[in-house]
Amino acid sequence: MNKTNPVRISFADEKTKKPVSVSFVSSGQKSFSFPETGDAKLTTRIAKLHTSCMPIEEKLMQWMRASEKNALAFLTDPIKALESANIGASAEMLRELKEVSNLIVKNYKK
Repeated sequence: MNKTNPVRISFADEKTKKPVSVSFVSSGQKSFSFPETGDAKLTTRIAKLHTSCMPIEEKLMQWMRASEKNALAFLTDPIKALESANIGASAEMLRELKEVSNLIVKNYKK
């Protein structure tokens, strides 16, 4: 399978029972953009985290392509999925991902 192929999954929403389709696409980019957080330190942490995740991106895509169950696990709980995927996500990376994710949620709830 070509490594640039997106990972597509479909499932029924538990509440509405309506079909949902999701595609994950490898960025293949050295940089990305994200909404301004209004917090320079958080923005820097996001950028550093993105850079640290780049080496495992293709392994993550392969893991999700391996089964729809894997892709759904990532969609449902990305951090837990990364922990169980065994694709080289370090404990430090996962800790930072959890912290940054919580900070982003807090920042956008303001």
